[in-house]
Amino acid sequence: MKTYNPYPQLGEQLKDGLDYVVNNIPSNPIEEDLVNAVYNFIQPLYYPNISNVVQVELKSVIWNMVNAYQNNFLGSSVVYSPSQQMWIAKLLACSCQQSVNALENYFKEVERGIVESGLSISEQTPLLLGSGGGKVLANYWMQQISGGGQWINFFDAVDRNYLNVGAWVGSGIEGILLGARASERGLIAPTTDIVSVELVSALIGGIVVSGGKVLFRWVKRVDIEDIMVSRIFSPVVTDDLLGTSVSLKLNGTYNPKTMKQGDWLDPDTKQSCFAGSRADLYNLKGDLIWGTCPSNSQK
Repeated sequence: MKTYNPYPQLGEQLKDGLDYVVNNIPSNPIEEDLVNAVYNFIQPLYYPNISNVVQVELKSVIWNMVNAYQNNFLGSSVVYSPSQQMWIAKLLACSCQQSVNALENYFKEVERGIVESGLSISEQTPLLLGSGGGKVLANYWMQQISGGGQWINFFDAVDRNYLNVGAWVGSGIEGILLGARASERGLIAPTTDIVSVELVSALIGGIVVSGGKVLFRWVKRVDIEDIMVSRIFSPVVTDDLLGTSVSLKLNGTYNPKTMKQGDWLDPDTKQSCFAGSRADLYNLKGDLIWGTCPSNSQK
């Protein structure tokens, strides 16, 4: 049985929005240029007869997306149910896919799983917005890297690598999910249609976060306190946490320890794990940060 995403138009508007942004920002843009471009795209499309109040609120939505992504709100301030989080983890795992050519099929399979999952229509909506956006963004950024669009003017030598596509797509999906659930009624309150609010704010999130990731190389803030170690053999530090004093949640308690590269811990024995043992380090969003004990680790 074929599965259909009920929100195909959002994907097309996402692509059109990114095209509009890149054609309407200066050669050396700042965040305000991005926000203004997104506003100028969304306003005539959804709010052609906008009041001064909604005008202010609409622009605040865009700024909220900038803040929400960089401050890592997904999973903290913006919360989904455990059942939804499982599918969100699958959507965001696109950044780990080795073959960017397989991304579209990957999202189709995740999409099929979401529809067949037994989740309510309301629970499925933001997930399907994310999967639909992911399919469009994967093709869009691959085309841009190949020189088929104006974004190439903002790429440096490092950007022109297809391995970046997964990260850019994942950021766009995260923006969509942030926008869809930034408040109980989406983000733009003056409306009687809650679903349309969810769609508009999700579209805003996808455009501003995916575009901003490319333009400004945004890096999300990481709270050391939000890192937790699984009960399986687990690494306690990654390269970007060297020498940092952290608190590790081990068997329900926090044990302060100053970490350095190569420190590994079995949550039960408090000893280093065997080389090659399975090692999972997750943050509170469920992201797998590091996978397997390195070959040079010892018990």
